[in-house]
Amino acid sequence: MSFITVFSHVFVLFVIMITGFVAGKAKFFSSAASKDFSALLLKIATPALIISSMLREFDGELLTDALLCLLIGLSTFGGGMLINYAIARPLRIKQSHRGIWSVATSFTNTGFMGFPMALAVFGEKGLFLAAFINLAQTILIFSCGVRLTISDSDRENKESPLKTMLSPVNISLIIGLVLFLTQADVPTAAEDAVRTVAATVTPVSMIIVGLDISKYRLSEVIKDRDACISAIINTVFIPLMLLGIFRLIPFREGSIVPGVSVLIMTMPAPSVSQAIAEQYGGDSAFTSHTIFLTSLLCLVTCPAIMTLI
Repeated sequence: MSFITVFSHVFVLFVIMITGFVAGKAKFFSSAASKDFSALLLKIATPALIISSMLREFDGELLTDALLCLLIGLSTFGGGMLINYAIARPLRIKQSHRGIWSVATSFTNTGFMGFPMALAVFGEKGLFLAAFINLAQTILIFSCGVRLTISDSDRENKESPLKTMLSPVNISLIIGLVLFLTQADVPTAAEDAVRTVAATVTPVSMIIVGLDISKYRLSEVIKDRDACISAIINTVFIPLMLLGIFRLIPFREGSIVPGVSVLIMTMPAPSVSQAIAEQYGGDSAFTSHTIFLTSLLCLVTCPAIMTLI
């Protein structure tokens, strides 16, 4: 895949992200703006984007690829989480946040950056597959990920597992699958409305990332040794390891499964790790630094790694 092709897509997102960064530094929005925009993105816009990607003619081959992406997501995120937790001590990661370190290092920002990138690089089929990788992440991050974060503190997990699983994004995936499998006739006006709302995902998600980054000083972040190690593993080692494994697997000619999977793994640390850290007693300052660093690093690492596909 051409470096220029991927970089051009990343650069467009970067420009929008810088817009959010400038807006944040200039105090154009209130302190609650990022939280409100995130709610809009995760509860309305992203679900609409997922549903719109599934309003297509039935394709058994695509569904098979989607299930394969779910398996890849479960294996990569789950395996990564176990390995990262095991190497946290040898890497001398602070004991007080080894759990949330493992979470931030293993998972990616699928919703805010992964979906827009999958759509930009691979089209709606890529977005369709990315939704299944995100399902794998949701399953693991709100079960094992929460448990690891709790291990950093004395808090208890009082959140219902069913409640965390039934997020608007996952519900929209179920609705989209029903529409895809049944080939239900959706009124044109309704489909147009869904696609119009879905179109807001890319600008809103990048503005949120920019607003979040504007809260921190680079000099302060680069002094966080644990965040730097996490960022390198997250954006370089994991996607390269996955790419190496894919070299050994005989995928169908023309399959975009390897490309979408590696693309998602090159994304920054998940923004949800910040919320999990705050809710379950993890080190939220560390997660903020990791999100900042990985968001900057992926501007280079993502197009560089994708050229190897």
